[in-house]
Amino acid sequence: MNSQSPSSHGHPFTAAAVVGSFALAVVVLLRVAGTFDGTDASIRDTYLQSGFNVAVGGVQPWWDFLLVMVVVYALVWLLFETPGTTRRVLVLLTALVLLWAASPVMGLWGTFWSPLGVMLGSAWSGFCAILWARTHPMPCELPEPVVEKLELGKIVPMAREEEVETVEKPTKKSKPSRRNKSGRGKR
Repeated sequence: MNSQSPSSHGHPFTAAAVVGSFALAVVVLLRVAGTFDGTDASIRDTYLQSGFNVAVGGVQPWWDFLLVMVVVYALVWLLFETPGTTRRVLVLLTALVLLWAASPVMGLWGTFWSPLGVMLGSAWSGFCAILWARTHPMPCELPEPVVEKLELGKIVPMAREEEVETVEKPTKKSKPSRRNKSGRGKR
């Protein structure tokens, strides 16, 4: 890759689909294997001891799968559209905090929802997306070509700017400038 003009990866949505699908597969396999069962039970007991009147069953498994799918793909796409590693890390941390805070809100409604699967999928996909974006320049990080700026009128070439200055005519209130102050010189 040339350091003068880096080319962007041609298909960031392909990378987003791969990263999101792998994170979704990891969460589904861990959920089906029962890895989260003990932690889910301890979170439910904590909610019950804190005064939340949560139902015993919790949410349906398909709802959790749908939420993981939407959040993971949206987060990867959002991270690919965010320029800079620091900003990407802040977006990922913000998403994780919001997901963690959603569980007590669901508990206020009397429904138990464990954020472990969604948080694991989000953390894994966010980590992979940040690594991918560090090694492949994303379209949002590339400088805008000068040709497009000329077409949009953002940059005025020097030749065109000089033409505008010479074409301007003096107003009625101002007198034309004289070279030799007698008014007889060439203009």
